[in-house]
Amino acid sequence: MRLLVGQRPASLFVVAGLSFLSCRLGYEELPLANTSGAAGNPEVPGGGSAGEGAGAAGSSAGGAPSQDGGEASRAGGAGGDGAGGESAGAPAGIGGAPTFEGCEPTADCTCSEHEGRSYRVCALVGTSGDAQASCQAEGMTLARIDSQAENDFFLAATEALRPLAPGGFILLGASDEAVEGEWRWHDGTQFWQGAANGLPVDGLYSNWATASPSTNGVKACAGMLSDGTWQDRSCTAVVPFVCESP
Repeated sequence: MRLLVGQRPASLFVVAGLSFLSCRLGYEELPLANTSGAAGNPEVPGGGSAGEGAGAAGSSAGGAPSQDGGEASRAGGAGGDGAGGESAGAPAGIGGAPTFEGCEPTADCTCSEHEGRSYRVCALVGTSGDAQASCQAEGMTLARIDSQAENDFFLAATEALRPLAPGGFILLGASDEAVEGEWRWHDGTQFWQGAANGLPVDGLYSNWATASPSTNGVKACAGMLSDGTWQDRSCTAVVPFVCESP
């Protein structure tokens, strides 16, 4: 009995000692095994710099998409500002169509600009009187052309209207209705005298097609053909037209 009693306390002490040693070793190894805790613990040597490095890496990785998104947004803004020249810089009208001072686009008319003047290009068709009334309602007048550059602009601006009239005829604001052979713009300025073999007045620009203008008194209104030359037709012809700002 004394031997058994004497041996149990000894064995208990051994087990308790081993358990304590195991727990102690486990406790001391815990910080080494938990690397994330060490990195974030300034008490552990090197932990502060490791934590800062991890934080910096996380910030860099997390911030990258935001930075790329910002660059993409700025690039998109630059593209919006730069593209399209004059038209892109103009404020948007109906359906996003550009609008210019003195010209408001509609479903049938678009706006364009050349050398500081606004032009209203209309797919509507009408007689000379109808067209002039439509322009006046907008504070404009039928278009007048004074140079080759303006003629080229007019030709390009009205390309989409060509199928609406024979020969692509687009009405201009010129006629000899008042006096046969005296071709004047709607503001009263005379630019041509006579028929096809006539002469320009005061050196003003004209671009008549061959055999135009004619001596036919019925053909008293001028318009542009699909090749950019001008021709005279009846003022009652129903054709597309272009208005011009003052």
